[in-house]
Amino acid sequence: MRYPPQFLDRLRQHYRISEVIGQRITLKRAGREFSGLCPFHNEKTPSFTVNDAKGFYHCFGCGAHGDVIGFIKDYENLSYTQAVENLARQAGMSLPQPTRVQREALDKAERQYHVVEAAASWFSQQLRLAGGAPAREYLSRRGLREDTVHEFRLGYGPQKRTALKEALMAKGFRESELWEAGLLARQEDGGATYDKFRGRLIFPILDGAGRVIAFGGRLIDPEAKGPKYLNSPDTPLFKKSYNLYHLDVARRAAAKSGSVLVVEGYMDVIALAQAGMDQAVAPLGTAITREQLGLLWQMSDEPVLCLDGDAAGWRAMERALELALPALQPGKSLAFVRLPQGEDPDSLVQRHGPAALEKLLAQRLPLIEVFWDTYYQQRSHATPEQQAGLEAVLKKAVERIEHPAVRGYYLQAIKERLWQARRSTAKRGVVSGVASKAREVSSSIQRSRVVLQAPREQQQAAREDAYLGLMLLFSYYPILWDGAWEESLGQAAFASSTHAALRDHLLEALHEGEACRDTLQAHLREVLGAKPWQAFLKETARYLPIALLQAAEEGGEAAARLQLRYLGQRLELIDLEDAFAQAQGRFARTMDEQDWQRMEHLRQRISDVRHTQSFFPEEGMG
Repeated sequence: MRYPPQFLDRLRQHYRISEVIGQRITLKRAGREFSGLCPFHNEKTPSFTVNDAKGFYHCFGCGAHGDVIGFIKDYENLSYTQAVENLARQAGMSLPQPTRVQREALDKAERQYHVVEAAASWFSQQLRLAGGAPAREYLSRRGLREDTVHEFRLGYGPQKRTALKEALMAKGFRESELWEAGLLARQEDGGATYDKFRGRLIFPILDGAGRVIAFGGRLIDPEAKGPKYLNSPDTPLFKKSYNLYHLDVARRAAAKSGSVLVVEGYMDVIALAQAGMDQAVAPLGTAITREQLGLLWQMSDEPVLCLDGDAAGWRAMERALELALPALQPGKSLAFVRLPQGEDPDSLVQRHGPAALEKLLAQRLPLIEVFWDTYYQQRSHATPEQQAGLEAVLKKAVERIEHPAVRGYYLQAIKERLWQARRSTAKRGVVSGVASKAREVSSSIQRSRVVLQAPREQQQAAREDAYLGLMLLFSYYPILWDGAWEESLGQAAFASSTHAALRDHLLEALHEGEACRDTLQAHLREVLGAKPWQAFLKETARYLPIALLQAAEEGGEAAARLQLRYLGQRLELIDLEDAFAQAQGRFARTMDEQDWQRMEHLRQRISDVRHTQSFFPEEGMG
């Protein structure tokens, strides 16, 4: 008898496979796995391994392999149906009784599993062939080991328009089945179908039982047209809102660690797994859905969202807050980690090791802190009217929490925080006179270790130096240019007309796609003149480490990217310190609570940026 895949998934997830097997044979822990003598053949040296994270056993001696159902079937000499029934009875789970329509749907679903599994095997084979060299080179640049590529079953979709279609149809699959599995596409005006995933690195997406159900694809050629990442559409097997990348392994890893990490992309998940952190998952090309939140809460009471430290990271944090708020349950919440500016989990772990991420995880913010910052700290509350309005906003937001007990505790927490905030304001108000307020400002600055490093003229000079460093960096490494700096560089003010002219010509060349360093520098030398160009190089060499410029001959792209992040942080810090100086001066004039809050908010942002810089001690202006 066949059982619905969802039922079998729940049955497998109910058991930790090492415990089931350990009740029948002797197992010893060996790193992240267990080992013992194989029960299916005679051996004196253990070759039988059990992996909880992946939910399977494997014998390197006789080749026995399977999940918890397969083990009970073979060990106790039962049929598959009997093994399922025994495990379900012990778990207290009722066996489903499919109708005729359900049996037909199960048969169709089984055929779909065969289609996508055949596609995954074909993609994997293409990665190993000569045509997959660009994808293999990309994976090597990203620091992935061969065993990691194999573990995640990564593949490659050739550029040929119908290569996959022809290969699978030759194996007996119908074109309609490939279409229904989301493997084919068709132009809007109709016509013949063609392969959906072409010229892409392929990431198989697995369900909770470890079966392939869909694919993600990343373009390899940066000049190719189309979205950078592409996911399978919804199919009978795959609903992106109800799945997470790496769900099958992360679910078992979370059972041991008690935590689950939510990151943005496939490569983030893979990099963390390669570093020994199997409990990471990623949404599939969309913001987290309520259904995915439910999956996360099945794995951990407080999933941790690892978000970038930029504006996009703040927006993602606020979206997750708004999603989770109505769904909060007793003991079920979210926590947040903001990564250093310009970093993602992949780059952070690759450059600084898992310890850097562990350090941030230890400093994670509970949801209540993000709620308070979003609804209170970032809003004006200087006057009684503003305070009353803000309190109404806070209560309205809390009323969205559906569970009455959680809602009550949040109302109490908000009440206490409002009282503390008013008490803090009243305490500051006791200090009278401009001189006392000035001392308070000075004390606050000392506590936060924020020093106004220079008057406005020096700040402008430091800003210009940083922009010159950017221009020099892009002239040596045009591969770093993605257009993100075009607006700010275009609006930058320079004291030297030569620097302004260089900026204009550099932006024009980069906009036109001058990707070769020698070609770009030759163009700049031609339009500026050889002497002005050489004078610029000599004058600005001090803005970047000499070793970095020398590395350009051998390819120093990784170091250059670090320097680009440093320069971005330097400019952000200059702008924040400039704004802080203005806010401090305004507060000294007005002694207004709203101006005080503005100053405190800027102080915290400056502290955050300085904190992110501490993760890159090797960086710095030469």
